[in-house]
Amino acid sequence: MVEDEQHQALAERFDGLRPHLQEVAYRMLGSDSDALDAVQESWLRLSSAGSVPLGDLRGWLTVVVGRTCLDLLCQRQARSGDSVGDRLPELLIDEDTVSDETATLADAVETALLVELETLTPVGRLAFVLREVFDVSVDEIAEIVSRSPGEVRQIACRATRQIRQHGPPTADADPQQHRSSC
Repeated sequence: MVEDEQHQALAERFDGLRPHLQEVAYRMLGSDSDALDAVQESWLRLSSAGSVPLGDLRGWLTVVVGRTCLDLLCQRQARSGDSVGDRLPELLIDEDTVSDETATLADAVETALLVELETLTPVGRLAFVLREVFDVSVDEIAEIVSRSPGEVRQIACRATRQIRQHGPPTADADPQQHRSSC
């Protein structure tokens, strides 16, 4: 009975973290259905894991989702005929905000970023998304991709530079800040 209660408590904590995990996976994969699969895989790994650091469950699950996404991206890249840029990411539109110009612009910018992310290597994409979007530490990303923190810093810096080179300029962009960020 105690085991069932612990499993239920873990499931509730996981459900509370699901939106974060879904966002990480979607930004990595550009597909809502693939993101759902990655989040489900993280639940399967969590529920079957012998010991999980419950104090930092969010961090543990972010690592699991990141690794799952990395595996999926590598598989996607290895498949014949599915080269970088062959497919556009799915655009998730909230029916309640379709007429809102700000929401439409935000969706367009998000789609443009996802298209640009498709040009990065899987590791570059993971490093960029986790570092720039979710502020995950370089050390944590290094653990996910089995690389040194120095390598991850270089990969993330290159990815950031590539995104900024090809991305649309913003009105409030500070060139000095962009130069010093890497």
